[in-house]
Amino acid sequence: MTELTVNFVNISHNLFTGPIPEEWGNLPSLNSLDFSYNQFSGNIPSNFSAGSTFLNNLVLSHNKLSGRLPDAIFNSGFYNSLDLSHNHLSGTIPDIFPDTTPFLSFLDLSHNQLSGAIPPKLFTYSSFIVKIKLDHNQFTGPIPDLGEACTNGLRELNFVTLNDNKFTGI
Repeated sequence: MTELTVNFVNISHNLFTGPIPEEWGNLPSLNSLDFSYNQFSGNIPSNFSAGSTFLNNLVLSHNKLSGRLPDAIFNSGFYNSLDLSHNHLSGTIPDIFPDTTPFLSFLDLSHNQLSGAIPPKLFTYSSFIVKIKLDHNQFTGPIPDLGEACTNGLRELNFVTLNDNKFTGI
C-alpha cells in the first residue's frame, strides 16, 4: 500500500467552525497549511504542527482562536511564514521563540490580545526576517531598538508595525 503524501492544504475562506482539527497540523510531509478566514474557535492545540517537520508556511489568521500561543507551534525550525493575526490570542510570546525558528522571514501576530514585553531576541536573532507585524495588541514596556537590530543582524528587515499597543518607552 502506498503512503499518502500531502504537502499543501488550503481550506481558507470557508465557514468551518469549532476547534482546529489537530491531526491536520501533524501531517509528516506538510509544507503549507492555510486555515485562514474561517470561524475556527478555541485554543490552538498544544502539540499542533509538532509532527510536521517540513512545515514552512502556517496561516491561521482571521478566525476566532483564543488562549495562549503554545510552545509547540514555534518548534518547527523551518517556518518561513507564520500568520496568526486577527484572532483572540492572549498571553505573551513564548520564551523559546525565536530561537526555534531561525529561517522565519514573515511573522504576523497582529490584531490579537497578546501582552507583556516583546522579547528583545525577536529583533536580533535572524538575518532572514523581512516583515514583523505586532500591531493592535496589548504589548507593554519599551519598543525594541530597531536601529541596533538592523545594524546587528536583521539586514533584510524592511517592515515593522507596532502601533496600537501599550508601549511606554523607546
